[in-house]
Amino acid sequence: MGPTTILTRYLYNIDDVYHTLLCCMLIKTTFEETLFWMSEIYYSGYKEPLWEFLWKIYYDFYAIRNPKFEKIIKKSHAAWCKDGKIENVVAVVNILYHCSAKNPQVFIMRMSVVKTPNTLYGRRDPRWVKKMTLTKKERNLIRSIDEESVPDIIFYLAQLAREPQRCYNIICEYFKKKRGMNLKDGSSIDDLPYSNKKHILTALICHLLLPEKQIIKRVIYPKVKKAYLEMVKNTEKYVIPCRKTLRERRLYGINPIIGAFKSNRKSDNIGWKEKLWYHWEFYARNCPVWKERFGKYKATFDGETKTIIFPNADIEEDFYEKHGLEPDEQTKECQYMSIGDIDDTLSVKEWLKKTHKRLYEKPDFMDKVPSKCYY
Repeated sequence: MGPTTILTRYLYNIDDVYHTLLCCMLIKTTFEETLFWMSEIYYSGYKEPLWEFLWKIYYDFYAIRNPKFEKIIKKSHAAWCKDGKIENVVAVVNILYHCSAKNPQVFIMRMSVVKTPNTLYGRRDPRWVKKMTLTKKERNLIRSIDEESVPDIIFYLAQLAREPQRCYNIICEYFKKKRGMNLKDGSSIDDLPYSNKKHILTALICHLLLPEKQIIKRVIYPKVKKAYLEMVKNTEKYVIPCRKTLRERRLYGINPIIGAFKSNRKSDNIGWKEKLWYHWEFYARNCPVWKERFGKYKATFDGETKTIIFPNADIEEDFYEKHGLEPDEQTKECQYMSIGDIDDTLSVKEWLKKTHKRLYEKPDFMDKVPSKCYY
């Protein structure tokens, strides 16, 4: 996600889709709607980014209370890498959606802006610190963990993020030697197929600091019904004539509370509705599925006028006969599903209150979260 507007297979703004999927997952709207937004990302061609996004949701909201999910998600991802079946993605969405044991502490820490530490640890380290072979930066991190000072953990962890495995090892060493925890040796953070290792380390620290009574030790979730898989696959079926595709395949509208996050809707001076009605081809050109379609028809684009150019009239006619979604000709209800207003006045903190009935954070470090941010 970023500053450039990109339209998906059914011409939703890609940022809106990601953010709405996140909201569905946390609020528990319906499982069907959650699967719809997942399939919109997947079938638009963002398969690997979708896996990254699911890992991000897991570590932000579920990992510290549900550590056993990590192995299950990793196994599903490995299976998908072998067979490419969307069933493996649905399995992960199913686990996260039906899990009620969530905690936003990692999300809050990841969003927090900490430019200076609260504590400058001096040269006089405790004996237990001296027994560990650590650099000055590593000592600062370990002592901030020992003090359970969230702002300091955020600050000092950022200084060590370039060596994630070393950081992982010293964190585990601290919890084994200082707190007497029975942790397995030899684990490698590189074995986890998620690129943001700092995120994993943040979740690890929060998990190990969490009271044991809050940790879920049994993994229980419902089996995915065949009807759900069929629904997901049906969203990809073409509609004839093509102009009826949006009114039949758009099943849900974006969630207005996604206004808490920064969006790529306002990437230039063209209004959001105008982008969709008159320049949808231009703003869909970087979406993988549309990029492939435009490539087959050898289409090019004029960056100044935001228009599409075909080699000749026959090719243009053939393209629109097969792919002309005509968003400006749809019903108001259908159009509103992608251009509906979002609540720009909502802050991230207010969004958290809407998505979490109970917050576990300490009162002080919520102040570090900006009012708006990219997810």
